[in-house]
Amino acid sequence: MKFSNKRFNIAIVYYLILIILIIISGIYTTIHTQNSARDNEIDSAKVRVQSLSYIIRNDHVDSIPLIEKDAATSSTYSRLKIDLANIKNYEFAIRKIYTLKKVDDKIFFVADSERNPLKDYNVLGQEYGETKIIKNVFDNGEIITEGPIKDESGTWFRAIAPIMDSEGNYTSAVGIDIDQQINNNITDNAILFIWLIVFSLLLVVFLLYKYEMNEVEMVNLKSDFLALASHEIRSPLTKIRWGLSVIINNLEIQNSIKEQLVKIQETTIRLISLTNSIIETTAADKNIIINNNICGSDLKIILDNSIKNVKDKTQDKFITFNISKSFELGVCVQGESDKLELAFTNILSNAYKYSPDNSKIDINLIDYGKKIDVSVKDYGIGIPKDEVKNIFNGFYRAKNAQESNIQGSGFGLYMTKKIIEFCNGVLKCTSELNRGTTVTVTLLKVKA
Repeated sequence: MKFSNKRFNIAIVYYLILIILIIISGIYTTIHTQNSARDNEIDSAKVRVQSLSYIIRNDHVDSIPLIEKDAATSSTYSRLKIDLANIKNYEFAIRKIYTLKKVDDKIFFVADSERNPLKDYNVLGQEYGETKIIKNVFDNGEIITEGPIKDESGTWFRAIAPIMDSEGNYTSAVGIDIDQQINNNITDNAILFIWLIVFSLLLVVFLLYKYEMNEVEMVNLKSDFLALASHEIRSPLTKIRWGLSVIINNLEIQNSIKEQLVKIQETTIRLISLTNSIIETTAADKNIIINNNICGSDLKIILDNSIKNVKDKTQDKFITFNISKSFELGVCVQGESDKLELAFTNILSNAYKYSPDNSKIDINLIDYGKKIDVSVKDYGIGIPKDEVKNIFNGFYRAKNAQESNIQGSGFGLYMTKKIIEFCNGVLKCTSELNRGTTVTVTLLKVKA
């Protein structure tokens, strides 16, 4: 996990986008569920009222007089009322069933499932006020639906279907009102379940965010410790370097001893350079400084010194460094030579450590004119594909590297990436498990 402010900001943006997408998905699903429930209720109302239009006979409705006193003596009227009431009681979601008939272009209520004086009771012969709405029922034989409709009794849907007579005419109709409350309960439960899922996902995102922030804090602590340790080490190293310089330049000593002291002095200088790079890297990672030196450095000299550094500090495994003939003196790249030398030393050191004995490491160059690609390819243990993207993160080591007996902290490649980025370069890696790894460094070419 990277602990740079840039990555931190990207993580925040990523989680904010994820949260917004989850909430939008919840809202969209809620609206879609409500619309689907409405459509289902309308379709259900159509099917039910159409079924009733097949059961109720047109001639029965037409034969009923529109005067209450006359209808009271009609057995057809009484039987129709009883049938409608029984159907309503069987279909518990139906609020009311009623029949209509057309007389002289006017629509009148005939029989319904209610009993006087219930509030939903429609008086026999009462004119149906919304004639325009049901015009298509009697004129074209269409089933019409309305809703949801809200009144003091609640929310409900209406559906009216024509009843055909023996001659194919539509002179009567049947209508139903369906109380939405029952279907509302189902819809509300579905919506509640949707939002439970949404809040569960939000909780998971929050926990992931907290986990990542804990990782960031842990890596920050490691980085701070490393920077502090490097700062404390730099002062005694500087004194050692000064003391060695005094001894070498001012005392008469044997040449063999002097050569060993010079090597110690060179190693001390490299250690001082390493501690300086660690301090600068950790400071830059916190946006304290960014040293972007645009001076030119000879690439061939940098690589030669890097190879020498690796060979000097590692046990000989009889590994051959194959350097492309494309490398020539005088080819300069942007960046400080000591920083780039440290970067390539880290890359070559990793390639060396994870390569088997008696193998080789290929170093190739591609010159694009304004920029140069330097690739370092080994034939070692490789990196699992799902872990390649993490190897440049601070203190990260691939699982197979941890399981090997090879020592490492996971900080070298992170620092290498920072150095390359300071030089306006790009660091990439491709790998295949048990087949090897290729690290490619892209640097800007400058005049010598």
